[in-house]
Amino acid sequence: MLGAEDLSHGDMARIMSEMPGRPIRFQRTPDEDFRARLVGFGMSEPTAQSRLDMTRAEVAGLDNGVSRTPLSSSPTSFHRWCEGVLRPAVLA
Repeated sequence: MLGAEDLSHGDMARIMSEMPGRPIRFQRTPDEDFRARLVGFGMSEPTAQSRLDMTRAEVAGLDNGVSRTPLSSSPTSFHRWCEGVLRPAVLA
C-alpha cells in the first residue's frame, strides 16, 4: 500500500514540524544502533534483524518498484493524516 504521494523522510519531518509547532528533523540511525534499540525495546534478535533488513531494502528503493494507482495507494495524504491523527495525539 502506497501513500497518496512520494515523500522523503525529510519531507515527512517538515510536514510533521507544522503540526505540533516545533521543529522535527530526520536523522538516520546507524544500522547497529537501530537493531540494538529494537532489542532494547524487547524485540527478539531475529525480529530486530528482520526489521533492519526491511529498512535497508526501503532505503535501497524497494518501495519504488510499485506504480501508484487507485488500487495500490491510499487517498489520504501524509499532511492530512498528521492533521487528523498526529496533531490531536500530540496535543492530548
